Amino acid sequence: MTDKNYFQKLTDQLNQWNDEIGKLKIKVGKAGAESKIALLNQIDELSAITKSAQDMLKQYPETGEQAWDKMKTRFENGWMEFKDAFSKASEKNK
Repeated sequence: MTDKNYFQKLTDQLNQWNDEIGKLKIKVGKAGAESKIALLNQIDELSAITKSAQDMLKQYPETGEQAWDKMKTRFENGWMEFKDAFSKASEKNK
């Protein structure tokens, strides 16, 4: 996979994350008070992860090959963080 293809994959993934956060925001309106607080905390956590990923992707045009490899690793770690946090949010709010 070329760097440009991988960059597109990461951009698509970021869009998917934002869609998932949007779904959680919809649940906030339907949640009870305690659940609402928990959901808002999860949304804040997930939003911080996506912001970090967005910031990394903005740096893409300026990165060299070595920096790009490091960025891929950081993004993949962020993806695992996001999946874990989203799973926890989903389980708490079923």
